[in-house]
Amino acid sequence: MAGPEANFWSQIRRNMPKDCFATRIENRAGGGFPDVDMLLGGFPLKIELKISKSDRANLSPHQIAWHTAYNAHGGPSFFLIKTPGPHQFYLYPGSMAVDLHHFPLSEVQGSRFADLGSMFCALRVAVIDHYRRALRAVD
Repeated sequence: MAGPEANFWSQIRRNMPKDCFATRIENRAGGGFPDVDMLLGGFPLKIELKISKSDRANLSPHQIAWHTAYNAHGGPSFFLIKTPGPHQFYLYPGSMAVDLHHFPLSEVQGSRFADLGSMFCALRVAVIDHYRRALRAVD
């Protein structure tokens, strides 16, 4: 039987937009590398999937370090956390890893969604904004 994270991944795949290509990374060696490598509208990003039964993200030190370093070098990464309840999907930029470790989800700046379609719309805007800022910094 599939575990909760595998079911979450299946739910994400069923709801991906047509211009999205994603690969789930099975990394048993550790190191904090995110669960999903994605192209959304041609823009690359990484996503760490989490399932939480509480108001906490439960990140490993490796995940915190990876997301912090990746974002510091200009890479877009995100945490997508599924919780019980009506607004069950939380999306946080990877730059919030340290805050997600120390504080409840409700106290960290992120976005809540009742469905994955809305989450993908917001994710698209966040990724495009990220690359626009990055390109302006190069000019």
